Amino acid sequence: MKDLKVQDQHRTNELSFQPGGSEVKIVYDDGKSLVYDKIKNTGAYIRKATKDPSAVKIYVEGDLKWERNRSQNSVSKGNSLF
Repeated sequence: MKDLKVQDQHRTNELSFQPGGSEVKIVYDDGKSLVYDKIKNTGAYIRKATKDPSAVKIYVEGDLKWERNRSQNSVSKGNSLF
């Protein structure tokens, strides 16, 4: 499925309207991928996104930073994500 870039009019954090930051892509269990740009605090963003049980993978600047382990319904990947 194609990545969908979330436009500014759908953003809620004021910092998301300011230039700079990172691109975060969230992949869901239905195959949908949403891409958010201008993310200033990727750790906080990942922590919030991982609360959604349908989120299965999260990439920051194209690097896989988090992946849900479905057999244990827990997280795994990397050293310090946040």
